[in-house]
Amino acid sequence: TIRVEDGPLKKIEGKVINLKSTNISKDFVDEHMNRVFGYSTAIDPKSYSGVAVRKSNINALHDGQKINCPVKAEEGFIYQKFIDSSVNDSEVMDIRVVVISRSIPHVYLNYRNNTERFKNVPDRAELCQNPSEYLSDDEQNLILEFCSSIGLDYGELDVLRDCDDKRIYIVDANNTPQGPPKNLSQRDHVKSIELLTQAFKKEFLS
Repeated sequence: TIRVEDGPLKKIEGKVINLKSTNISKDFVDEHMNRVFGYSTAIDPKSYSGVAVRKSNINALHDGQKINCPVKAEEGFIYQKFIDSSVNDSEVMDIRVVVISRSIPHVYLNYRNNTERFKNVPDRAELCQNPSEYLSDDEQNLILEFCSSIGLDYGELDVLRDCDDKRIYIVDANNTPQGPPKNLSQRDHVKSIELLTQAFKKEFLS
């Protein structure tokens, strides 16, 4: 989640991918989203009233829980606005945004049962080759600005669109992504690897 910059890598001439991506903690993500977007998911649990989410500040623990505020803050956890990303009566959808330098080659649509919205593996997933179907040009530009702000050259972001205010929220940043999600069709899995390869060559090797 948090690492110290590697001295020998800093001395290498040329591009070292994600060299400056040293922090992907949840509160750091919120801080930089607020800096770039002008808003974030962060709340003060002691003064906030209503449904919220409590989760570990450490990345990839997938221990999010819905709670009712106000509550006393616990050390090691962050407290966020509850984002309703429902797309139908039974499912929520996360937009997994792939970022390679200054491009968003594609996104994955991860669907989960709305009673298990915080689990790691989606129930089903789809490849969307045109990010503009789910993200406006302005939103894509802000996402890329956010990545620049946190030093992310290559990675994947978990983005939710709130049903109430219609805005997007970056809830997680990953600088060591595993690639195409589980439960993606074999055809889309192969296609996504092709798209990743093309974007990587264009952005880093051309």
